[in-house]
Amino acid sequence: MIFGDKNIFAIEIEQGNTDIKGHMILWFKGVPIGNNKRQGEFIHAIFDFRKFHKTKYQLYENCFSKMSAKDIFEYSLAENLIFNDKHEDLDEAQRRQVYTRFLGDQFDNSYSFISLFKDGIITWIIWRFKNKKDEYSSCEISIEDFDKTTTEFTDWFNLKLAYRYPSYNP
Repeated sequence: MIFGDKNIFAIEIEQGNTDIKGHMILWFKGVPIGNNKRQGEFIHAIFDFRKFHKTKYQLYENCFSKMSAKDIFEYSLAENLIFNDKHEDLDEAQRRQVYTRFLGDQFDNSYSFISLFKDGIITWIIWRFKNKKDEYSSCEISIEDFDKTTTEFTDWFNLKLAYRYPSYNP
């Protein structure tokens, strides 16, 4: 199943044997991100889309305009702050976690995502790590295209799978 437009932004899924798990591929302007090697629960993506909408106005800092995709990842992951003993450094590292997207286990061991939001545009920064070779890329999509795609996916989830999660509130 495909939600959205592959040439703009789309979510492609294939349900697995348990229905709640399956494969997910993200499409950014005709480029697929992901593979069909590992399955994950779709609810993680639903929760992350909610998180994005609650935090989108916090997803940009002026320093990003002078940073590369790799620099933004390093800033957001804040490993230099996490391994510090200062309480204020740990607080800052936790604050920066807002940029991180978690769409499910199906992307683990291959991809990591960060998103920024400014002037109605979402910048997805994608870190592909495989065979000890780091690759960084980014793609911009409008909030309208993101909303259209994620709403289609969420509506499908709410209709087909939400009942499997008693504590989930559509």
